[in-house]
Amino acid sequence: TPVLHNLPIIKLEKGTSYDVMAILSILKEYKKQDAICVIENVHTMPGQGVSSQGKMLEGKGILIGLCAAVFNKMPVMVHSATWKKSFPELTETKEILDLKALTKDKNLPKREVTKAKSLYKNAVKDNTRACLSKRYPILADEVKRCKDDGKADAFFIAMHVQNL
Repeated sequence: TPVLHNLPIIKLEKGTSYDVMAILSILKEYKKQDAICVIENVHTMPGQGVSSQGKMLEGKGILIGLCAAVFNKMPVMVHSATWKKSFPELTETKEILDLKALTKDKNLPKREVTKAKSLYKNAVKDNTRACLSKRYPILADEVKRCKDDGKADAFFIAMHVQNL
């Protein structure tokens, strides 16, 4: 049975930080299993805030370093476009494709395109969680909240690498 973990964080007086020791503890649980460490190869994109980009890349660096140290090899890095192609059911429903088309409609006002982009993004996240719940009902409770979309993504990223 697959196991899903939340990425441990520490609440600070102002904001949060990655709980490096807790992440290390989780990774060490899998050291004897000769596990493969897989990380989504995130990158900056236009429209993202500078601090959120920094936080995302900080997390990527921490995970690469911890995985390399625990497993004595570099983790497998996978781009989102690559792993998502392995699971067209995540992004190719009629609703999602219709929303995607709206995001590229040059005749819509900018405000409507922005709204369509948000709806598209949320529809993909909701569908990813739903597909995981359908595939592995035992994990449905792990991804029932909107903010659990990252765990669903992590599952499909691991499945992508496992199927290579």
